[in-house]
Amino acid sequence: MKMIVKSPITSGKTKLLKEIPTSYLNFLYQEGLGLTLEDYFKEIDSICLYQCLDTGYKFFFPFNLSGKELFYKKLELNKWYYQESKWEYDAANLFIKEGDRVLEVGCGRGHFLSQLKKRDLEGIGLELNKEAIGFAVKNDIKVLDKLIEEYAEEKPEKFDVVCAFQLLEHISDIGSFFTQCISLLKPNGRLIFAVPNNEAFFFNQSKILPENNVRYINQLQTLALNLPPHHMGLWDKDVFRKVASNNLNLELVSIKEEPVNSGRKELNTEILKNIGIKNRFLNKLNKFIYRKSLTKGDSLLVVYERK
Repeated sequence: MKMIVKSPITSGKTKLLKEIPTSYLNFLYQEGLGLTLEDYFKEIDSICLYQCLDTGYKFFFPFNLSGKELFYKKLELNKWYYQESKWEYDAANLFIKEGDRVLEVGCGRGHFLSQLKKRDLEGIGLELNKEAIGFAVKNDIKVLDKLIEEYAEEKPEKFDVVCAFQLLEHISDIGSFFTQCISLLKPNGRLIFAVPNNEAFFFNQSKILPENNVRYINQLQTLALNLPPHHMGLWDKDVFRKVASNNLNLELVSIKEEPVNSGRKELNTEILKNIGIKNRFLNKLNKFIYRKSLTKGDSLLVVYERK
């Protein structure tokens, strides 16, 4: 009997896009990041990528594959994991007004909340990583060790802004997460999310270069990090638009795309130089397709308003 997998965002119908062998995931994480995943894939040979037919949202199944504490402790050893300054922090600040009360879900070490503090804004964070909480508290940032499910029951309609940066893609039960975030907002409050842009070359699972080009984009690492157990869902602009049209409580205010930085531009030039197909027509077509995704920025910032 065929398994029926419902959309985690609308509970509606889905379609199976592809199956991915867990041996492939193990290879990517081992070669790209030096991480082994035996604990995650002990009893399964493959995972599935599904698409929500209502919104276009793509998600991985089964839902119980998201990273655990030890996995993230290892990832945190990389300098890029917790960054004090990000494009999305500056972009989000433009949608936060003086006097706003702000909640950041998954606030890490509190770098964004620190920016709000400099603006004399009241910001509170939710975080489960105890080391990150300790770092934030030492810097006089208010961070609570609480799940959003618990906090949403305690503080309904208490915030002008609820934000989460690079968090949505890690969450399996994304429909419930949206509901909880909305419940924390005052009427006309704003939801602000930043996610990897899956229209960009470096996150698009369909844009895979030949093996001899791996050195140009650290491709093994990039592909690994956009798969379970790190990422559980894939977002793009169209999905965010359709989420608003399928949710009676939300109105889309803005979607911004991160500009392509200078380092990426140099890398893009190398990638285009090294795309080679003997058939001249196919080569031109391939370069055109790649060039379009290479002009996309790495992150998206989306702003919704609660109706």
